[in-house]
Amino acid sequence: MSYSLFFDVDGTLVSFATHHIPDSTLAALQRAHRQGCRLFIATGRPFQWLRTPAIEPLLPIIDGFITMNGAMAIVDDEVCFSKPLRRESVALLLSDAVRNDYSCVIVGERHIALHNEKPLVRELFEKFLQVGGGDFPSTISRLDPDEPVLQVSPFFTVEQEQALMPSIPDAVCARWHPAFADVTAREATKGLALTSLVERLHLDASKTVAFGDGGNDVSMFRAAAIGIAMPTADEWVRNEADIVAADVDDNGIARVLEKILPL
Repeated sequence: MSYSLFFDVDGTLVSFATHHIPDSTLAALQRAHRQGCRLFIATGRPFQWLRTPAIEPLLPIIDGFITMNGAMAIVDDEVCFSKPLRRESVALLLSDAVRNDYSCVIVGERHIALHNEKPLVRELFEKFLQVGGGDFPSTISRLDPDEPVLQVSPFFTVEQEQALMPSIPDAVCARWHPAFADVTAREATKGLALTSLVERLHLDASKTVAFGDGGNDVSMFRAAAIGIAMPTADEWVRNEADIVAADVDDNGIARVLEKILPL
């Protein structure tokens, strides 16, 4: 049976330097797809924000998506794994945002809302992550009051995070950018979502490979048969991986796939 490959996006597939997937990476994944490998995206991004110029060329060969750090998994447009935050936890996060005057992106199962927009939000999501294509506000809508909230991304400092999160014990916080973090339910991790997809799709767990560069990818490294960290990852993240690849801009993903797959 062929391998199942799970890829983080920002800093792994998509270069932080160029904001694109290098040609070598795209070619290697297309080759793996032709060989029968199953390809999955596993990202902190909401599903609604995956159709960007950087990621679009890869989407035709993707078999499924783990989004919002594992809070939701989607295969064939069907939600097959979902772990929302408790309403009380969302209320605590938004109360702190009001009190300390910072922005929050609130991601529901169907819609995305923004509390307290500030210039930094637009700069990061529109320019850095290429979300919105110049019309960022149109990608934001109001959540239905009954819509489950899967992720809140507060634009708070590390100090504010450390002060707040102990009061929300049922949630975890993953920071992959200095300006903001992603808060999800404690049971929502990329690793648990990966395991769920393996079981649901009857994949061979011994042939699962996870690529990532952040603390939110460590659970994937532990759940997959092989964990591969990018060199830009923090030392403790690299220590959790089986392999440390070269940088994506140095053909790192392509070179690893050449070694572990019979391409």
